[in-house]
Amino acid sequence: AEINASLHALKECVRFLAAGQQVPPHAYRASTLTKLLAGAFSRAGSSLMAVICTVSPSASDTEHTLSTLRTGAALRGPGQEREERHVLKSVSQPREPTPKQWTPDQVRSWMNGLENGL
Repeated sequence: AEINASLHALKECVRFLAAGQQVPPHAYRASTLTKLLAGAFSRAGSSLMAVICTVSPSASDTEHTLSTLRTGAALRGPGQEREERHVLKSVSQPREPTPKQWTPDQVRSWMNGLENGL
């Protein structure tokens, strides 16, 4: 919960900067992270900031990955928030179902093929 609150405060500061407005002091005080970055935000034109976005390759995390990348893109600065889209090639081979999706017969077949419980 604290991480999410810090990220929310960071996003608020970035929104002010992206709108070309000075970040108000109450936005800095919202979290320890933004207090630490307050100097960089107040000198937005003369300071440099590096942003590293960690994303997941899993399709189940697509929503979180896009949110992370949008936040990282917003940190680039005003007017540079464009979103690039790439069409990914579909996988030509159908994937086998995971054990969680197996039928009872598939589970029994797999268990019968095991030696010594391994």
